[in-house]
Amino acid sequence: MDIIVNAIPPIGQQHSNQSLTQTQVDEYNKALVEMCQEKGWKFLNSAEVLKDSVTGYAKSGYVETSDGIHLTRTAMDALFTYIRTHSYITEDDRPALTTIPKHTGDKRRRGLHGAGGQLLQHRHGDGHARADGGARQQREHE
Repeated sequence: MDIIVNAIPPIGQQHSNQSLTQTQVDEYNKALVEMCQEKGWKFLNSAEVLKDSVTGYAKSGYVETSDGIHLTRTAMDALFTYIRTHSYITEDDRPALTTIPKHTGDKRRRGLHGAGGQLLQHRHGDGHARADGGARQQREHE
């Protein structure tokens, strides 16, 4: 099994969590790298595409101005492009699927059809047959 750990993204210079610093985020990412090396896991340093190389914080426009922490759509686009272009080649070790399940019917209409696929109906007091979905009621009238 391959485990890939992603970096914690940078925060903005102005952010709502005053007990959190960019230095702490950087130190935690370093600890993640060490952990990955010890465990034989892969580390994806996506923070490098989000971080301003001059300030060390998130690039301008990459965090929400309301909190300075959550990534904007622009940042998410950059992040996912980075992930797609910096992915690791891994071996697919999932078990082979030997039989493919067959579709058994429309789930939205479950309960409206009997075992043979016939539409279950219930005759109401007015003589009209209506799709009822109540297989128990249908069996009681048979």
